[in-house]
Amino acid sequence: FQNTHTFYSDDKDDTCILNFTWVNYKMEPGNVSIASQSGTFASHINFVMEELDLNMNKCISVGNESNIDICDCLEYFEMDEFTDVILLYIEEVKRGRRFIELVKRIVPKKPIIVLYVGGSEGGAMAVSSHTGSMAGNDKIFNALFEQTGVIRVYTLQELMDTAALFSKMIPKNILPANNRIAIVTNAGGPGATMADKASRLGLKIPQFSEELQKDLKKFLPHTAQGDQASNPLDYTFSIDPTTYFKRVPKMLAKSGEIDAIVAYGAFGADFFSYRTVGKKILESPKYKKLIYMYTQMFEAAVDSARRIIKKYKIPIVYVNLMGHWQDEVIEYLNKHGFPTYKYPHEAVNALNHLIQYGVFLQQTQK
Repeated sequence: FQNTHTFYSDDKDDTCILNFTWVNYKMEPGNVSIASQSGTFASHINFVMEELDLNMNKCISVGNESNIDICDCLEYFEMDEFTDVILLYIEEVKRGRRFIELVKRIVPKKPIIVLYVGGSEGGAMAVSSHTGSMAGNDKIFNALFEQTGVIRVYTLQELMDTAALFSKMIPKNILPANNRIAIVTNAGGPGATMADKASRLGLKIPQFSEELQKDLKKFLPHTAQGDQASNPLDYTFSIDPTTYFKRVPKMLAKSGEIDAIVAYGAFGADFFSYRTVGKKILESPKYKKLIYMYTQMFEAAVDSARRIIKKYKIPIVYVNLMGHWQDEVIEYLNKHGFPTYKYPHEAVNALNHLIQYGVFLQQTQK
């Protein structure tokens, strides 16, 4: 079979959505398109799009590729004006030479993010029973992807997390030229977790200059871990949205010492949700007014942060453990161009892929 499930929308006014899957697509058309060798896989991703604020444009399932294959889809996405980011789910590539030609030509214009599952022993066995395909050697595919700038991911979560970040940054041409990241946190443990993950991925966590540290120290709360404004930058227990979302990111972006920012603790008013004594206190008129003021400050700071990333071309991603369905601030940040993840490692992984793509483009343009 071919084209087992297909849905697409190429109307920016959202007046025409064609959906042949059994899964309801509730989002507006976006700028990400996917070609998949699994029909069910291609439709099930709808379940996670809303919480990631990831809007799909076109989705093509080619099944076992009886007469339409991944290469045909790539040719189509290359020319499609509504597709900025290309996702692929691959079990095998039948026309290898043509595939290489296409990705070499497309990647400098549009990022290609691939979930390839046939490279391991277990993956190859599953692929053979699924579509009757013969999977290729993992090392060969890794070399191909590295040489052509294709971003390889290893899980569905990583695919969707990366797509969410790329969908927001690519249209604005916000691509890091190097791999220096700043880690901002309001809790020590998550900051250490992100630093560890970043280092394992080969990202640099530079120490700030004395001049920059001097400026940052002005906003360190007395509860901060230590008195050094180092990297990771730990604002333990600070909940000042103006400092967290505006002042600190601006200083970091303006310094020229980093290429990207990942920040833990992007909490909103829902963070102050208690069940007993705290709930009674927060329901009082006095504290309702304070929470309202906090929300206003947060929204104003995020609006300023939008101008920061636009001016300095520095991506900023946030982490909020409360999750999309529990803290409305996540939706606000996502809608205003700031990808927000539930777990620290998700944010670092996605940012690492954006950096990989940015660095690749820099190297190929030299």
